[in-house]
Amino acid sequence: MSEKLIQQKIQQFKNFEGKPKKITLVSSPCYFLEPPADDDPRTQKLTITEKGRVSFSSINYSFPPSKKSCGEWRKVTLEKPQAAELLDKIVEPFKEYEVAAYVTDIGTWELTIVNTDDETFKFFGSLEDGTFHNAKSVSDAIRESLLMNDLFCFDGGCE
Repeated sequence: MSEKLIQQKIQQFKNFEGKPKKITLVSSPCYFLEPPADDDPRTQKLTITEKGRVSFSSINYSFPPSKKSCGEWRKVTLEKPQAAELLDKIVEPFKEYEVAAYVTDIGTWELTIVNTDDETFKFFGSLEDGTFHNAKSVSDAIRESLLMNDLFCFDGGCE
């Protein structure tokens, strides 16, 4: 992403307000020093709704590049109170979010939050635990709630 585009995104930035209805988190690692192995994840997309619907999909690297890339797809359902609690934990840091240094060679994440008034808020950051306060604990809460230890989330710390 160019410096100019990053500055435009920062200028359009607005902190989250309201009650979360749905989040979509897209996380993409960067294999800077060593090339990815066949079937290493290239992108993960996670959507969680206030009704407890959770969908996860990933696209994996494939070699040779002409080979069709495959990945994973999962659907899970959470109880509504558990979904609400998780959504609240995810959006809390974005009520007073400040864009930190945006380092792309470690991977990136993009978060879209829709509130109950159908307003959309977009955030982005580097795939590391220092991107925002509690990035690691929020990422761990997502993994623990969904029983999915292989999620990159915000910190890239999947197992």
